[in-house]
Amino acid sequence: MIRKRLRKQSIFIQLFAMGLILMLVLLAAFIITSSQRKLSLRENTLNFNEQHIVQIENKMEEYYGRMTQIATVTAYSPTIYTYFFQDSVERVTFTEDVNTVFSNTILLENNISGIYVFDQDMELIASMGHGEQGAENMELIQVRKEQQEYSNIFYFSNSNMPYYAIYFPVFDLNSQVYGQQIGMCVFIMETDKLMEILQEEQATSHTQLYILDGENQVLAQQGGKDADEINADWMRTTKDYQVTCRELPVGGWKLVSRIPQKELFGEEDGSILYLGTYALALGLLLCMLLFCYRRLALPIREMEDFVGKVLEDPKARIQVH
Repeated sequence: MIRKRLRKQSIFIQLFAMGLILMLVLLAAFIITSSQRKLSLRENTLNFNEQHIVQIENKMEEYYGRMTQIATVTAYSPTIYTYFFQDSVERVTFTEDVNTVFSNTILLENNISGIYVFDQDMELIASMGHGEQGAENMELIQVRKEQQEYSNIFYFSNSNMPYYAIYFPVFDLNSQVYGQQIGMCVFIMETDKLMEILQEEQATSHTQLYILDGENQVLAQQGGKDADEINADWMRTTKDYQVTCRELPVGGWKLVSRIPQKELFGEEDGSILYLGTYALALGLLLCMLLFCYRRLALPIREMEDFVGKVLEDPKARIQVH
């Protein structure tokens, strides 16, 4: 009797075992492919972000080179170069020519807000723009440099707009002494150009990009909330953000990229489609098992029950569906 009952139940046990095995295989496939997909998406996103960082670095190098050319053309133009060697009386007659050179320079780069020219004793001898509005930033701007440098961010007292300075030393081209400095040009720069460099360079929708000066003050940013400066914690990878820091060709400046960890694995639309595919596969598997149960297992069980009854009642009949 027990053997007969087991024989009747064997078809259901086999069907259940087959379904369980198929579901376990599907689950294992989901776990493995999901893990591989996440690793692949993460790697692709980081590579994509690296490409954007390289593009920003190239743009900064291009900008650095352009400003070097503009500073060279300005400082070593015949008018300005001669101006360094003139006395105060001679310089009066050259003032209009100097202003013309400054105006042409500003036309070359509209982010130049002001130009300062200092002699070898670091005395201001000519200026245009913010250089004519007072000397509240002279201590910052009037700093002797022996090579081209970029300053940290600063503000004028009559403006909330951030600025930075480009220091460009000028040397005597006719001197037999190498590196004989005769003065310095300082260009006061707005940060709009830096903002343009960061535009369309986000690797994901909510990637945060920052260009920082030597004191981690924000010169330009794209994405995230407006910030004047960021601290050291923002420049480290955490459970919430994947952070990349890179030194820029401009001395002391840094580029910081912060990607939300959840965006390393792609957009939500892709994840929903991926989960939907496996949910559909699971649904089809359950439908197949239900079909096998109703169309195969139940009829077989009915025939087994009929065979047992027909021995007792030979006139019994079964209705085949």
